[in-house]
Amino acid sequence: LSKDNESSTLLTIRFDKALSIDSVKSVKLFENGVLIKQIPLNDAAVTLTGSIMSIDPRIEFKSGARVGVYIPSNSLVDASGAYFQGVDTAQWKKRISYFERWMDR
Repeated sequence: LSKDNESSTLLTIRFDKALSIDSVKSVKLFENGVLIKQIPLNDAAVTLTGSIMSIDPRIEFKSGARVGVYIPSNSLVDASGAYFQGVDTAQWKKRISYFERWMDR
């Protein structure tokens, strides 16, 4: 995680190969197991450059919160046409800490 601006935390996911967005499905963000935001993959808040996806939720997560990201299946595709099977919140979690917030300012 890296701080993007004063009001939000940029979430970054690295995949094992380059992918591109092939859907208008939404990424879902969870804080402590509760859905707090859905962002369409074609929104400017979601970027995918090669194998790096960055999500700017434009919200401030609570210190100590467990943040989960859900990426729906068949929404990303690689160069050979194979679809990514998705990520659920059990596979991608990050705990937000006060130290991370302080270091990124």
